[in-house]
Amino acid sequence: MPKKNPLSLDPWILTLAAGGMFVSYLTTTTIGVVQPAISADLNLDRGQDLWVLNAYMFTLALFAAPAGKLGDSLGHRATLLSGFALVAIGSVVASLAPGFGLLVLGLAIAGVGGAALMPSAIAIVSNAVTADSVGSALGKLGSLGTTVLVIGPLAAGVITDLISWRLVFAINVPILIALVTLGLLRVKAVPGQPASRDLTGTILLIAGLGATLFAVIQALTWGLTTPATLTILALGLALLAIFVWVELRTSEALLDLRLFKDRRFGVAAVVLLIAQFAVNGYILYIAVYLSEVFGWGAILVGFGMLTAYIWVPLQAGRVGRMTGRLGPRPLALAGMAMLTFGLACAAAVAGLDNYWLLVPSLVAMGLGQPYALTSLIAASSMSLKPEQRGGGEGVVSTMRWIGAALATSTMGLVINSVRISHEAMVSDTQAAIDGYQVGFALAAAVTAIGLLITFFAVKKVPHQATPVDS
Repeated sequence: MPKKNPLSLDPWILTLAAGGMFVSYLTTTTIGVVQPAISADLNLDRGQDLWVLNAYMFTLALFAAPAGKLGDSLGHRATLLSGFALVAIGSVVASLAPGFGLLVLGLAIAGVGGAALMPSAIAIVSNAVTADSVGSALGKLGSLGTTVLVIGPLAAGVITDLISWRLVFAINVPILIALVTLGLLRVKAVPGQPASRDLTGTILLIAGLGATLFAVIQALTWGLTTPATLTILALGLALLAIFVWVELRTSEALLDLRLFKDRRFGVAAVVLLIAQFAVNGYILYIAVYLSEVFGWGAILVGFGMLTAYIWVPLQAGRVGRMTGRLGPRPLALAGMAMLTFGLACAAAVAGLDNYWLLVPSLVAMGLGQPYALTSLIAASSMSLKPEQRGGGEGVVSTMRWIGAALATSTMGLVINSVRISHEAMVSDTQAAIDGYQVGFALAAAVTAIGLLITFFAVKKVPHQATPVDS
């Protein structure tokens, strides 16, 4: 595909890639809005609710790394279109699901498809421009793709309250068909390149991460200290340890973990995982909080979330340009500080039943997201040699989605465990408030650790053009 100036970036390529980013984010930003209606309609218990909230992110995190490698070998257009098809299939299954099992299956299928979308969208745009224009082009992609954060929750709320939660999933299908048609007719296929086929590493990562996340989510039903939970958790962690050992000793690794020998890259990747933990944990559970504690319907929840989401697409391109001028460290510090404040504020005001007191938290989280994520992605990229950045992007992308999956699973476990333990002593509403306060406080503590690591360990790196994505 010919290299172009970003000012003349093929609009069809940009539209297709932005569609990939939009769809990848869509379920993560809407599931918290529609989950209360799903739970009431299907009569789900809390353990089942937690799986509904986590199923999409569960499989997305498992397949993020293999999907990235698949894009390298098959070509990113083919992988992107295959991802759209899987999301469409999963959406149909979820929309028609008569009960819990098929609903979770549909969300899980959509998550596998979603795993292919983000890396392929970024690659398609990056390959369409000159190397020194990648940052600018991806800034445009981020601004367009993250409009889902504004449109998605509000649209989901309106559809859920006025029609049905099922239409929230079904309406994805014609959009996805249109994107597949666009890709086939307007965007040229580019042959893939030889890529590593690390079958052992792939199996170990999927099995280890899958067992670990499964144990955390299922602990709400089984109990955290039961033999079944502890056995599966130990197995998952052991498989992940073996995965790390294997990957450090193979030349055809699924993830090039040897990049962590570069301290700057390793620190940026770890803080990025923490930042994504904060962002996704908040996105999911603040929506459920507004429904359960404030008693809001889906439309009001969608409107309430605008206070946070509206800042992300507005800031995405600007933060990318600022990172190029100032370097990533000051912006990463600002972003992590805002995320820490936002979560701490949510914990502090959770029991006051006043939306306006929650607004500073929402604004801080909305502003902190592009500052933290964009700058930390830039920091990880700038720390590597140009020939290392392809492998580095795969590691960073996987770290992000693991952070997101850990947030949605662990925060859900903590929030609901506190609620269950308090319900015998206080009202159901107060027990819910207690759960959310502890959950947000835990996330704030984790994010504060990330802030401290950023302050002490993220060093100034040379300014240079680099791929950035919020």
